[in-house]
Amino acid sequence: MNDEIRALFPATTYYTYLNSAAISPIPTTALDAVTRQLADVAVNGSLHYQDWVDTKDRCRNLVAEMLRVRDDQIAFVRNTSDGVASIANGLNWKAGDNIVSFAGEFPANFYAWRRIRDSYGVDLRLCREVNGRVDIEEMLLMIDHNTKVVAISAVQYASGFRADLERIGRAARDVDALFVVDIIQGFGAIPFDLPAQFVDAACGASHKWLVPPRAVG
Repeated sequence: MNDEIRALFPATTYYTYLNSAAISPIPTTALDAVTRQLADVAVNGSLHYQDWVDTKDRCRNLVAEMLRVRDDQIAFVRNTSDGVASIANGLNWKAGDNIVSFAGEFPANFYAWRRIRDSYGVDLRLCREVNGRVDIEEMLLMIDHNTKVVAISAVQYASGFRADLERIGRAARDVDALFVVDIIQGFGAIPFDLPAQFVDAACGASHKWLVPPRAVG
């Protein structure tokens, strides 16, 4: 079975590829699917449009199953940044609100919140990294009844630290704060149960462990 799976990834012919946590090589099955779609448009225009919609719906169902949510809770965007920015800019902010996050967050889950801080005078509270780990105790102490959003990555890109989402999410839920999680580093490699982890919004993209092409969020 391992040889059969390996044969789907031409990159393994040339490399011992260890960088799927950044950008994974796509398998021949994904390449064939994209090629068929482009060829269909070239030959038939929009004749098979409903087939394209059906494919998107099947994908939405699969993603929902992996996250333990309903399929109508899945939205497709360009990338993780798009998802986080849509959430950040869709909330009603006021002076006195605060956002709790981590000082070492990947830019996709940082700049949107920094913009909110600068635009609305919101307090952006960033907990520290201690010995390569997010200081969860410090993060929980930063959460109070003025916290509007708690934002963190499920797995940190620089250290590989895996957050206890359920614990953080429960603390956010206790003060009615929105818990926003960047799941890109873990999605496809580790299991998620977003309702059980008290995650209100999860953002990610396809080009790591899910192994499709880039630009699908």
